[in-house]
Amino acid sequence: MLKLYTADNPIEAHLLRGFLEAHGIEALVQGDHLFGGRGEIPLTFDTLPTVWAVRPSEHARAQSLLAEWQEQPRLADWACRHCGEHIDGEFESCWQCGAMRLSV
Repeated sequence: MLKLYTADNPIEAHLLRGFLEAHGIEALVQGDHLFGGRGEIPLTFDTLPTVWAVRPSEHARAQSLLAEWQEQPRLADWACRHCGEHIDGEFESCWQCGAMRLSV
């Protein structure tokens, strides 16, 4: 296995894993269960989730796809027009009330 990326949070890690898997690369996320313990355990780089490419034969392609994924523009976070909840930019609907984002 090859560690490809250290994510800022579990959502980012799983989004990348999904991107890789959509392109035929077997990937897994490790350490996402530690994220909830941040604050209780020391706040270090080791408590962030990581994304790994599973098959050695896919490492070069996985790194190329990672570079492509990192170059994609990220959508800005937004506030729900109905309930005011703060929503990460990757999401199209509010997790509090279900309202859809108005525009991208």
